[in-house]
Amino acid sequence: MTEAMWQFLEFSNIANLVSSLIWWMCTAIAGVYFMPKLKRFLREQREQHAIIHKTLYGKVSVVLYGVFDSQIRSEELGVFPTTYLGHRLASHVMQWNEKPSGDIIVPESKLEAERMEFVLTGLGSGYLQASHHIDVYFENIVFLGTPNYQYAEMVIALARPDAHKLESLDHPRLLIVEQSALKRIGTENNIAPEIESREARTWHATLQQMAKMYEAGELPTYSIPMHPSKYQNREIKAPASS
Repeated sequence: MTEAMWQFLEFSNIANLVSSLIWWMCTAIAGVYFMPKLKRFLREQREQHAIIHKTLYGKVSVVLYGVFDSQIRSEELGVFPTTYLGHRLASHVMQWNEKPSGDIIVPESKLEAERMEFVLTGLGSGYLQASHHIDVYFENIVFLGTPNYQYAEMVIALARPDAHKLESLDHPRLLIVEQSALKRIGTENNIAPEIESREARTWHATLQQMAKMYEAGELPTYSIPMHPSKYQNREIKAPASS
């Protein structure tokens, strides 16, 4: 092999080494500069997809329940998207019945419980106050307070029974029940479901579970002021001391 060929091979090796170094330098620069941007872009796309999914497919019905002639009755007050609950809590609610669980949604932490109570009381109160055709639900209850300030105590819970128990579309419900009506549902054996169907029996059982949790102090409540002149000759009961 001639000296010229050796020089050529040596030059080729140096060129290959230089090109490899340049390639690794470009790769490192791209990794440092572009990879974080790419990761952020992909994360934003996933989050946007999750938000769109929850907005389109995740909804919560707000339903008021009462007892009339020993039978459960209900009134749907409205619907709101699960995104109102916040990303973390909404994901928990959407995935609640993917595994065996109780019908009442229970937060995983104290922080989630506080968040849920804050959101549910605000939404429940807003929907209830905005409804003008639900006076019948307050006709046969015991008001709390004093003659000059009367109020009804409402119990709320977020529920999502397992899908196989239901006949229609599976989505959570924000349940609102006046406390004395809820106690009747939990203690009186002659209270019948709203209609005779598998779904009505499921929600009846859910309300009974809700009554037990309320008696155990595990569910939030809020007060609805009632106008004294609107309901005459009502029994008024002093609230229980805590």
